[in-house]
Amino acid sequence: MTNQRLVFEAHMFNIQGGTTEIELSNIQISEKCWTRFLGLIPLLPNSLAVYTKQGKEYRFVLSGRGAWMDAIEAQRNGQKNI
Repeated sequence: MTNQRLVFEAHMFNIQGGTTEIELSNIQISEKCWTRFLGLIPLLPNSLAVYTKQGKEYRFVLSGRGAWMDAIEAQRNGQKNI
């Protein structure tokens, strides 16, 4: 994560491939979610959902998702104070 964007490089457990970049100013909310098999069956509580202001949802499988949520919010709040 930079001071302006969330940059995610996918690994083999992610549905999205390649690199995903989301402007922090475009993030509406982030929340903890479950990794789901075939998009339906909950497997593990190790994912983070990020929703943009346009309503697009991104789901990322990662460790330390609570710390990532806190870091995203801290950066977003810092931007609002500028």
